[in-house]
Amino acid sequence: MGLASRHSYTYAFDTSSREETVLLGKRLGVLLRSGDVVCLEGDLGTGKTVIAEGIGQALQVDDYMTSPTYTIVNEYWVRDGELYHFDLYRLSGEDEVYDMDFDSYFHRGAIILVEWPDRAGNLIPEDSIRVHLSKTSDNSEERHITISTNSPMEFAQ
Repeated sequence: MGLASRHSYTYAFDTSSREETVLLGKRLGVLLRSGDVVCLEGDLGTGKTVIAEGIGQALQVDDYMTSPTYTIVNEYWVRDGELYHFDLYRLSGEDEVYDMDFDSYFHRGAIILVEWPDRAGNLIPEDSIRVHLSKTSDNSEERHITISTNSPMEFAQ
């Protein structure tokens, strides 16, 4: 496990609105399967929760998805099981993440989304899907998003 994993496939996307970022999340969400771990990386306000919302829509989450900043994890029923959405921003590091029994979630066969995965350090599986979001300018909804994986993905248009 660990953040320093190597990914063989990287896909780059540019979005110009919140709606386009949600749509990209949907495009990723339809490709996810039980046991997948998706790490959502980027500065505050780059759209990690927005892309998670799109993933949730693709997985048929019935509830409105919000960032679990204060609850640390939100649980949802989805088309084929469960989705766990973590936001580790408020945690201080790997020891605190470990103490919440974080790694036990990886054995439940659920799809897992993790915002601020750097807080979990080596607890993140090496084969996780990495989604990095960045703003292309300060006053814009435009985002540059890269998705890195260990296996090829076929994104629908």
